[in-house]
Amino acid sequence: MTRHRPVPRQPRTAGEWLARAYPRRNWLHADIAERLAHRRPIPTSPPDKSFFGRAFDHAVGLDLAIEPPHPQLLDCLTDTQAHRLLNLAGYDPPNTDPTAPYPLWRKRTSPTSAARLFTAAGRLAHLFQAWRDIRPTTPDNARVVLRPLLAHQPTMYRCQRDIWQARSVLARYWTSYTSGFRDALRSYGAVTVAPALLDGHRSPDLICGNTVVEIKAGRLDQPTYVYQLIDQIVSYALLAPLDGHRVTHVAAYLARYELLIRYPIQDLLDNLAGGPVHAATAATRLAAVIRASESPRCYW
Repeated sequence: MTRHRPVPRQPRTAGEWLARAYPRRNWLHADIAERLAHRRPIPTSPPDKSFFGRAFDHAVGLDLAIEPPHPQLLDCLTDTQAHRLLNLAGYDPPNTDPTAPYPLWRKRTSPTSAARLFTAAGRLAHLFQAWRDIRPTTPDNARVVLRPLLAHQPTMYRCQRDIWQARSVLARYWTSYTSGFRDALRSYGAVTVAPALLDGHRSPDLICGNTVVEIKAGRLDQPTYVYQLIDQIVSYALLAPLDGHRVTHVAAYLARYELLIRYPIQDLLDNLAGGPVHAATAATRLAAVIRASESPRCYW
């Protein structure tokens, strides 16, 4: 009697697909763990770790970007609110015209104080969380829902409270960031903040020149956290070219550990797979799994 081998079940999620396509993720986990073992984490911790992580990501983006980032969030603000936030973050209007539309504003060359930058970043972090909670389907829907929320006094009080409570932690992180990591990220090339990949299914923190960058401000002391990071950077490395980004490297800025790691994408994929990988084909397959199993995270 002929016995037939069971047909392997097709991956239902991106995580399953990545684990099957790249069975040597343990190699990358070991490499990252080895690097972390030689680093002493920044000892201070914010009261709200989730908020601080989002705000720190936004602060780095606002610090590095020449053009105002996160237009989908700034569009939810009134002109006055958007201009005030950009002024805090160190952006100026063209020809010193304070009424100029915010997309025309540009980063000023003089340094911006960390406190002002983090205030702007904290406001963006709260706006982004509200955005995720309502999951807007159109720009008009986002403005209609979020603008009244931004005028709600208790909501704005919580925003200011969270920013104030996290400032001492930011000071320590920012001292580390400006000690060399800022210059390293700038050296990679022009910065794009939070580009939407695959119609919004994925969004890395930065693309700096030809390098996709993920920022992590929190702990990586559990294997699960490291594998989540690996899945993120591999997904971004594969998907970015589908949206026209000519990336050749992927990096992770692990701020708590004062560590920046960077890998050539093709070498990384080949090592994780245990052999040569055709990146474009792999990207198409991953994209199909994501589209079939997830709904877009945003409308843009």
